[in-house]
Amino acid sequence: MSGFEWASAAARFGLYAALVFLVGTLAFRTFFARDRLGTLVAGRLRLLVLPAAILVVLTVAVSLPLLAATIEGDWNSALDGTTLTALLVIPNIGLVWLMRINLAGLLLIWLFFRPARPAGPLVVATLLIASLALTGHAVMQEGLTGWLHVANHAVHVLAAGLWLGSLPPLLVTLGALKDKALRTEAMNALKHFSRWGHFAVAGVLASGAVNVWLILGQWPLDWSSLYQCLLAAKIALVGMMAATALVNRYVFTPRIGGDEEAALRKIARGTLVEILLGAGILALVAVFGLLEPV
Repeated sequence: MSGFEWASAAARFGLYAALVFLVGTLAFRTFFARDRLGTLVAGRLRLLVLPAAILVVLTVAVSLPLLAATIEGDWNSALDGTTLTALLVIPNIGLVWLMRINLAGLLLIWLFFRPARPAGPLVVATLLIASLALTGHAVMQEGLTGWLHVANHAVHVLAAGLWLGSLPPLLVTLGALKDKALRTEAMNALKHFSRWGHFAVAGVLASGAVNVWLILGQWPLDWSSLYQCLLAAKIALVGMMAATALVNRYVFTPRIGGDEEAALRKIARGTLVEILLGAGILALVAVFGLLEPV
């Protein structure tokens, strides 16, 4: 990969990480953590929410200039009006970029002025993360297969955002169990999150398998292909992340009624492992999404 592509991969990673965090956190606050628990979650994560929204704006803004520099093989092209204008008139590049930059700006403004109302920003963040399916390998095919691929990839990135992005507020909720005033709310939030979390995990696994079939038509077993090696590594990390989530849910969570402190400590540790694995997955996607899928 060239220096231009590594810069693009770094920007893609920043965009993915920020969007996943925002989608998951806003969804957790909207559906699981309301009232006093919602206030606690918002307060604990407030130092991350606005910077994440700013990062979304910045990474979306630089994505078009980085694409121009990559295509032309010249950093000067990143600021060349002719090159940028030529990209803007391409529907699945220019129109998607314009849509994303407007949504990113709206998201930042909404979170700045209405931080206590997560439902509205959640809708905008959901549209933004779903728009990731409008570019890259998801638009390889045409016709009905192409539309199905886009729809499936939108499900994939949204489910991933709900799963991985909900983990930071989950950690806050685990801590709230120790507060007698918040314990009931925290327990209810954990129960509801656990139930719906199954759908997010299943959505990631099922849509991911469909994506692999639509892109490669086979499992990534060709070790001479860098794309397939990185994709296989992603699949392995997703499997490890799913296994960790299952252990948390079915091994440690039932132990809360016994040695609660030890159980919560192990669940929190497993959640941190999931976050680290998720970060590795996003990094891999940011890189192999720029490679030829062969």
